[in-house]
Amino acid sequence: MGKFTRSIDETKRLCMTIKIDERSIINEKNIFGQNTDKGNDVLDWNKKKDEKQIKLFFTSPCHGGVDIHYVRATLELQALLQRHKIPVTFHLIQSSIVTQGRNLCTAAFLKSECTHMLFVDTDIEFDETSILTMLKADKDIVLTPYPMKVIDWDKAKDISEKSGRHMSKCGYYFPMAFVDPENIDCKDGITEIKRGPAGFMLIKREVFEKMGKEYPHLKIRQQTMLNQQMRETEHFWNFWDTEFNKEKGTFMGEDFAFCKRWTDIGGKIYANVDAYITHHGDYSYRGRFIDEGQKIK
Repeated sequence: MGKFTRSIDETKRLCMTIKIDERSIINEKNIFGQNTDKGNDVLDWNKKKDEKQIKLFFTSPCHGGVDIHYVRATLELQALLQRHKIPVTFHLIQSSIVTQGRNLCTAAFLKSECTHMLFVDTDIEFDETSILTMLKADKDIVLTPYPMKVIDWDKAKDISEKSGRHMSKCGYYFPMAFVDPENIDCKDGITEIKRGPAGFMLIKREVFEKMGKEYPHLKIRQQTMLNQQMRETEHFWNFWDTEFNKEKGTFMGEDFAFCKRWTDIGGKIYANVDAYITHHGDYSYRGRFIDEGQKIK
């Protein structure tokens, strides 16, 4: 079935790893009572026999709990990968510092034998078939951008009136920078970008191997208490650090800074812009009944 290991260090980080291969037995009707066997998938996965076997490392840095929609999408993905005989390792790690969490997830990936690492933040709900689209693109880094947790109602109204689309699909901001914003070339839903969010990002192992050679000073050699022993974490690199530009006074988050480090050494990044994805968060519903225009005597 699967392998379950758990380790806790002095910062009380919780690390869970579950390995599933093509021999694993899964129930095609998940705990939510939904039939995950959807028949023909949206994308045909025709991997050639001479291609290297893809081994996926699904990893999520967690602060505490996870969103139920994230769990449901993850179970849907497990069933999909099972049908396509793609081995997958699921790895969760608890850390209150997002940069540390991403670095630890990356270290666990590099310690594994997997070929691709998929970052999925625990507040993300995704269409599992988009993973096949990203794998089929065969890029060093490919992500699916998701909306920020903000709605511009004026923008939503304007786009809705001009396009005829429902307001619920308008008015979002996607944290992404294009190579040429005035000339966006998109093929099969994939387009090249400069920067993008890491919350749903697929990365090949070769990316980290190259970055390790180009940025040897980013190696972390700090000893940490792990399983009652002080030792260095294997393959621990500070690839996911924030960046502050002293001259411009600008701050760059860990995901944008990672993208910059990769493109600075000649790497390219792509985005799957033709897939729906949901960024879950709190939303307060404040209202007053009389504002609904009801006739009140």
